[in-house]
Amino acid sequence: MSLNKAIEHGKEHRQQYRGSKAIDKSCRNHGSCDWCLGNRTHKNKVREAKFKDEFEWEAYMKNKPAICDTVEFIGEIIDVFEDFLEEKGVDIENRERSGNVMAAILYGSDYDSLSDSIERVLRGWKLIK
Repeated sequence: MSLNKAIEHGKEHRQQYRGSKAIDKSCRNHGSCDWCLGNRTHKNKVREAKFKDEFEWEAYMKNKPAICDTVEFIGEIIDVFEDFLEEKGVDIENRERSGNVMAAILYGSDYDSLSDSIERVLRGWKLIK
């Protein structure tokens, strides 16, 4: 059945173009029209706006925390978590504290587990070596 005949008899079921195809009929998925390109590269443009030129980025990378500061840096992040938990009145049960009321909220294996997780995230984002 030809297209004209299908339209004539109401058998044509194709939908109108939507999204970028409505703007530029020649564009298809992952196309290079301005609409698709803008959608695909938005994340990169935002990231580049933070670091206006390569020299700022290189200076930032050179001044990242040194490896010897990593443990202290992670400890400060955990302190922020502990302060938040204390403000909210959260108490985490931990056998390693053995009834010591003055001990930190995050203690022993809980502290180590959180520390390892934070370190993994920081390494994944290449904020520490």
